[in-house]
Amino acid sequence: MKPITECLVNITKCSNLEYDTKKLSMTLLVYLLSCHSNQIQNILIDVAKQVIPLIFQQFLSNFDENMEINSPNDYDEQDNFEYGAEILPELVPIFGSEIFLNIIKQPVFDKGFNENNGDWKNTLIALKTIEVTLENCCDLYEHQLPQILNVITRILSNNNSNPHNKYLALSVIKQLSVIYGDDKHVFLIPFHENIMKSFCYILTNQPLSQSNCVLIQVCDAIAHFVYIDEDNEIITKYSNIIINGLFDLLVACKDNNNNNNTLELQSIIFKALSVICSIIQDEFTIFYDKLIKYNIQLLQEIFNGQIKNDINGQLRGRIMECIGGMLLVVDIDKCRNDAHNIIKFLLQFQKQEQNDSCSESYTFMMSLFASIAEALTNEFTPYLQYVIPPLIQSAKRRTISVGLSHDDESKNNNNNNNNNVVQE
Repeated sequence: MKPITECLVNITKCSNLEYDTKKLSMTLLVYLLSCHSNQIQNILIDVAKQVIPLIFQQFLSNFDENMEINSPNDYDEQDNFEYGAEILPELVPIFGSEIFLNIIKQPVFDKGFNENNGDWKNTLIALKTIEVTLENCCDLYEHQLPQILNVITRILSNNNSNPHNKYLALSVIKQLSVIYGDDKHVFLIPFHENIMKSFCYILTNQPLSQSNCVLIQVCDAIAHFVYIDEDNEIITKYSNIIINGLFDLLVACKDNNNNNNTLELQSIIFKALSVICSIIQDEFTIFYDKLIKYNIQLLQEIFNGQIKNDINGQLRGRIMECIGGMLLVVDIDKCRNDAHNIIKFLLQFQKQEQNDSCSESYTFMMSLFASIAEALTNEFTPYLQYVIPPLIQSAKRRTISVGLSHDDESKNNNNNNNNNVVQE
């Protein structure tokens, strides 16, 4: 394995090769090491010192800062950078987490997290490395959490931080919430205050000066982070700043002519509000009047055609989800008129949504109707005659042919009795 490894390492290093060839060489190298790891146990550290730095030198260092990025999906176009991020986690089980972390210590903690490193890309690489390898190295990263969170909160609390670093810092918070969410003494209790203050800072300090991706990511990170607090104390403490900040951002987006980028952002804001609403329950009442009025007005503008670019139904779907959540956490006397008005308005669009193959919002509409039924109880009865028939039509089972080979199908073209039919 040693000669093969050295050969593929040298090929990947070759400056004259195109990146597709380098990726092929690197992929082959990782595959061979994974299949024959037992043959390199005596030289494991030496091989790791050759292979792991290659990812940083040849791929992660190739982030194209000139590429236009308006949506999180645009990061997928950073081919070399994303390739390096995909390969890194595969190296951990080959070399072991201890060897892996010892080798990445220099590019990540010594260089990338050095406040005076002078190059934001070094920090970007460090954050991406932690995000993609956290799951496989969680026990060892646990000891580095104070340093990691210190860097993250410093980045998020500075308007001059590079937006790509902010985006990835928020991605790391989401991943930390997933990995360490079950042990609040490791992550939630010691770090929640600085994290929540960072969220509040982004939402309240000229949020529209932030990149669209950062704003989308902070809304998603808030939803992830508050969800792991079983006692609901953290979000309740910061709910006033967070909810008002999210609402102000919604208004600012609407004033920004509802372009495609802000539509995605608005959808994520409504998702975050839905999560917060479901968590703080009764505490949400003080925000109800302002938010329900805005939500209904925006929903009406979409269905009445004043906002035309919600083609996939993502925005109106999330609005309906948010409305449904709010109706269930306030007293019926407070939401009764709103519940009746909403369903009366939406019933006229039920068939349209049901028949729109491009839209995701019909499922959200049915969920909202269910929430209205739960809120209104017996008062919902008059609407059943309008809601139930389309539901029955939508749920009709289709007959489909199953499991015949091509030859069997040919044979059975002349013998319909041999067709197998099931109900889907």
